[in-house]
Amino acid sequence: MSINEFQSAVLTDYADGDFAFLKTRDETDIGTLRDGLLKFILIELSTEEDCDSVNTAIDRLTLARDDIDVCLGAMIKIQKLLLNKI
Repeated sequence: MSINEFQSAVLTDYADGDFAFLKTRDETDIGTLRDGLLKFILIELSTEEDCDSVNTAIDRLTLARDDIDVCLGAMIKIQKLLLNKI
């Protein structure tokens, strides 16, 4: 399956366009990516995962951002704990 418009938009801007060359590739090339975050985003936005509207794409990216914020919060807690040990 080919890259859809939502994936293409991400590839244009992600990492300053370093992955824009993938816009002309088949979606199966996603599996070979070494950038785990980009790979996750492209899978979430894929047609095979029923991402069929810009609203769905925005909802999925918003949920992912929220999950990353939780992970960031966990790392900040660890940092504070480590600083308190000094």
